[in-house]
Amino acid sequence: MNKKRHDRDADVLIAGGGPAGLALAALLGKNDVKTLLIDKKAPPPPLREISPEGRTVAMLGRSLDILEKAGVLALCRPHAERIEAMRIIDDSAHGFKPPFETLFRAREAGREEFGLNIPNAVLHSALYEFLKNNKNVTCLFEEEIEEINLRQGAPDAEIRLAGGAVFSAPLLAAADGRDSAVRQQAGISVRDRDYAQTAMTMLISHSSAHNGISTEFHRPGGPLAVVPLPDNTSSIVWVEKTEDARAFLSLPHKRLETALQERLNGIYGDIRIETPPEGWPVISRTATRLTGARTAILAEAAHVLSPITAQGLNLGLRDADDLAKTVTESLQLGLDPGSKSVLDRYESRRKNDIFIRTRGVDGLNRCVATPSKPARMIRRAAFAGLNRVPAPLRRTVIDRILTLPHGTSGTRSEQTHGTPPYA
Repeated sequence: MNKKRHDRDADVLIAGGGPAGLALAALLGKNDVKTLLIDKKAPPPPLREISPEGRTVAMLGRSLDILEKAGVLALCRPHAERIEAMRIIDDSAHGFKPPFETLFRAREAGREEFGLNIPNAVLHSALYEFLKNNKNVTCLFEEEIEEINLRQGAPDAEIRLAGGAVFSAPLLAAADGRDSAVRQQAGISVRDRDYAQTAMTMLISHSSAHNGISTEFHRPGGPLAVVPLPDNTSSIVWVEKTEDARAFLSLPHKRLETALQERLNGIYGDIRIETPPEGWPVISRTATRLTGARTAILAEAAHVLSPITAQGLNLGLRDADDLAKTVTESLQLGLDPGSKSVLDRYESRRKNDIFIRTRGVDGLNRCVATPSKPARMIRRAAFAGLNRVPAPLRRTVIDRILTLPHGTSGTRSEQTHGTPPYA
């Protein structure tokens, strides 16, 4: 690589300026780790300029602690809605038999809320606004990485931008999405599964109050999630077989509204679609490993999940948190953050969580989408069992759903007591 050396080298280079990359930068910057983030897209707009959109993310359990630690939770709250309960409705025989439902309330786990539903654009902008005031982090947007140099045994990872500037650091963190160029350059392979489904997203308003309840309908075409937002609005993630989704998305606005209204079983009263519907292919993609030569991958560069159970970005934030912890600890001990031993520590911290979540979401998505009568009977039996189990066992189920830290109880403020020194 012919160097045009730039004077802003760093402890960590981050490729990708989405929420996961920005969260990693925020966590590193708060711990005095010199960080350089690069993204080819334009920076997020200021929070005051954001328009309503259909894509939101339900931040659950530990994710709220991570956002608070990253310094942005207070910025997000005014634009978000609390999720106080989760309702799952098995409507696999839609239109023919009464649906079966189970409801989990946050207070069953001694919590005020399960989490927050935050518009994607709000989270993105809040993270960027926080970073603009962090002296340890430099963000270069609208800059494309043209060349990546990752050599086993080399003292640094190097990148060259399209304009010729070269940057180096002991570690390159890849948060550059599902088609990650860094992951490919590092020689990390992936396993793919195409579910032949499409997720349709949109924002709706409704005449009946949501009461802070997030509802997920389970039907053979896929799940339909309705997640609360402020001012009696909700975000929709509606999964159908791709052929059916295309047909729905081609409908005139009012006919699509009627079709969605009918699928909500009257729970939300009269509805109105407030944002243009968008369609996204539902796939599963899992990297075979999380590290390479002076490289760590995270978020969608490492795993892409079905939207069922809203685990995607929550898992990515846990990647960012654990990578920030690993890097910070290594620097405090005088270790090389891009060395194999340090990267092995990051992989060890993350692999079980990723394995359990990706397998669990994959299995649940296939179980929900199957038209098999025995599968429907098993689902209903499982829901019935959950409605009858004693309160302590229901709390255990809720804790696993939210991936709470072991031994925690009570409100979120109680969970964060005893935060590790790196934070």
